[in-house]
Amino acid sequence: MPSGNVLFEQLETIFRAQREKADSIIEILEQERQALLAGDLSELDTAAQAKTDLLDDLDALRLEEVEALQGEGLDFHLVSEPRPPEQTEKLRATQRDAIDSIARCQAMNSRNGLLLQHRIGYVQRALQALGGGDGNAGTYGSDGRIEPQTRLRCVARG
Repeated sequence: MPSGNVLFEQLETIFRAQREKADSIIEILEQERQALLAGDLSELDTAAQAKTDLLDDLDALRLEEVEALQGEGLDFHLVSEPRPPEQTEKLRATQRDAIDSIARCQAMNSRNGLLLQHRIGYVQRALQALGGGDGNAGTYGSDGRIEPQTRLRCVARG
């Protein structure tokens, strides 16, 4: 069980690492946004994989934080025992920086999600327009009329 000073140092290191991971995710989210805007599927796949890896790292850091606090019998709040104000404030500031970066990630990810939904809607509308709009696209028959796909017809004669 770490002493209070060791725990503070451990938490400060974790919070800094969380902020760094979140800042890296922010960069990836911007790349993802650019790929969405450009319709670059290859870059979108690359960004999605990088984002997944960084989110896994961020989850591991969160688990490390929880374990450090639980090891001291604490919950998600910072240490309850008296500490020098400057040490406590420094740790809280580092934690706030991490939380702010993570919140920015969430906002950017939501924005990218909306952009993706817009793209999907556009593609669905385009497919409906190309398919006759009713979802029951047909083919032209020998008389030049559209015949529904549900009707079988001979397409070759031998």
